[in-house]
Amino acid sequence: MCATFSRTLLTSPNFYGLNLHNLDAAAALVNQLVRLDRLPPSNALEGLLLLQDAWRDYDVAMWLGGRYKRLCKLLFVLQLVISWAVVLCATLSSASQQGTSAASGAAALREAVFGLAIAVSVLLSLDGVLTPKARWRQLRSSAGALESAIWCYRTRVGPFGLAESRRDANLPETNLCTCLNEWRDNLMAAASLKSTNIQREYRAATYRHFQDHGEPADGADDFQSPTQPERYLELRIAPAIRFYSLRIPKYTRASLLLKMSVLLLGVAASVLARYEHLSLVTVTTAAATAFTSWAEFSDAQRKVERYSSAVVALKKLLSWWRALGDVQKASKDSIETLVRSAEEIISHERTSWMSVAGRQPAKDEEATDAESGANKRSNSRRMRVVPSDGEPASG
Repeated sequence: MCATFSRTLLTSPNFYGLNLHNLDAAAALVNQLVRLDRLPPSNALEGLLLLQDAWRDYDVAMWLGGRYKRLCKLLFVLQLVISWAVVLCATLSSASQQGTSAASGAAALREAVFGLAIAVSVLLSLDGVLTPKARWRQLRSSAGALESAIWCYRTRVGPFGLAESRRDANLPETNLCTCLNEWRDNLMAAASLKSTNIQREYRAATYRHFQDHGEPADGADDFQSPTQPERYLELRIAPAIRFYSLRIPKYTRASLLLKMSVLLLGVAASVLARYEHLSLVTVTTAAATAFTSWAEFSDAQRKVERYSSAVVALKKLLSWWRALGDVQKASKDSIETLVRSAEEIISHERTSWMSVAGRQPAKDEEATDAESGANKRSNSRRMRVVPSDGEPASG
């Protein structure tokens, strides 16, 4: 009987042998077994259809979010420029009234002040009607949550883990369907998106993940196939680090430029006040106020801090992963920790970035941060993908 069992075991196609003195062959065998056992070679048809729908919704949310973002910035810049122009025209009108020969010019400037004031009122009304800031934040933050869910499904972690029995073989696809439907409900529940034409038909160019046409280049991501940890590092974590690293110097320069502009305008106002050019002092001070408002709106310094924290956190996560042995990397718990932690870091940075637009004054910052953290925990529980709040390995 023992001989029969031994022969059956040794002749089984699932029996593997290796020489411990050949570590390279052992590592290759471990990687092969991980590919064979943990992930399917391809997604089921149900999963492909759900991924197609998910990437469609993601592309639409990102495209609309970009439009609302540009509209929000345009309206804000126009408000600043026109408000400064009102101060300029009012100051020039007041100065012109002191001379008897410039009465017609002063009247024209007063009319210009009236027209510009109406323009500011129209811009404020448009901002209140269109609410681009709230819609931009809702669309972009929701798109980030959906992208994290897609990556968790492709790596089969969290609720998308492979079932242990054939009876539950479609469990990942079932959970993905539930997650996608919940995401749609959460997207439409805020920022009055139900009253927009978000559910209309879009041009083919809106979809950028090969849903209907085109194909990826050799070795590029196809946005649907099951993803092993090393491939996940290449396609998800490395691009995220590169994205944050490239933006850090850009916003560092922008923050420095804004600070220097406000400083120089303050010095200019002081010099003009010293020589009693009071009308120019008013105009210069208004310009400094406009630059300060834009600095608060763009919040470049806080962006640099968030990007730097995200880069450090992802690098620490990479160091932890690289320190693991081949057997540990093949562990389901290690893979879960890698993917969940990376998605949490990226999602936390994106959520913080979107919350900047609605940030309250400095005296309420602590309350706002607490509210943002609570919202992130609530969204994480609803999506059932990213664990509750807590930034692993982040500074």
